[in-house]
Amino acid sequence: KETDEQRARAKALELRDDALVNVKLGLKSRSGSFQDIYSQWNRSTEGNKSERRRADQLSEARRYFFPFFAHVGKRFSLIQESDVEGYWAWRRAFWTTGEGAKLKKADRERIKKGANLKRRRAGKAALSSRGNVVEVPSQKSCEMAAGHLRELWKWAVRNGHAVRVLEIDAKGQGRAVKKNAKQYGAADSRRGWFDDDEYKKLTTFLRSWAKGKSAEDNLSRLTARHLYGRRLLRDLFLFMTNSGLRTGEAKQLRWKNVQ
Repeated sequence: KETDEQRARAKALELRDDALVNVKLGLKSRSGSFQDIYSQWNRSTEGNKSERRRADQLSEARRYFFPFFAHVGKRFSLIQESDVEGYWAWRRAFWTTGEGAKLKKADRERIKKGANLKRRRAGKAALSSRGNVVEVPSQKSCEMAAGHLRELWKWAVRNGHAVRVLEIDAKGQGRAVKKNAKQYGAADSRRGWFDDDEYKKLTTFLRSWAKGKSAEDNLSRLTARHLYGRRLLRDLFLFMTNSGLRTGEAKQLRWKNVQ
């Protein structure tokens, strides 16, 4: 809202001109912001996508898309490929020099001041220092983000919020995955993993370690609390390796998510 009459008139004329342009282009008379259109699209997918998928997409949008396109400062119908191209550099810098770096610093300060102790006493989840966040997104993550945006624009065109689907390409925008020559040669780009012998050796060790019966253990120094923590770690390892969950996904998992 404007309190100055002259600026209010100028804003009203700007909105009127936008509406006239949209009508001539066959769009809805009032073009919302990126966040407005995204929210409408997200609601429209209810019943067509799993709740987990919708939640993951909304989480990505809130963390990255909303602040970036708010910075672009254009109504959805006026966003062009050149605007979207700027997203990749912004995203790569997010956790190193951008807004994400500020979030990490703020979290560390709050943890130092005892925020987690207060949260635990209140029955709330502890804050994370976000120390395990991948600072530069992988190429696969960028490609998935590009697909996410293309899906949004296709819906926007069908529903009169945009004239055309933007050409959104994330090629070469993400972090190159380190090569793994362990079994598949230097050309293989998959991340490292346990082979069958390593997995068997580790699970065999964990069975005895969780009971305090490994060769390095001194049972006289192990308490029930130590053994309980070991059993939790063993179970977490087995669950993650057999489900494929990432560390962050496993930490957020709750009983209500298990069917």
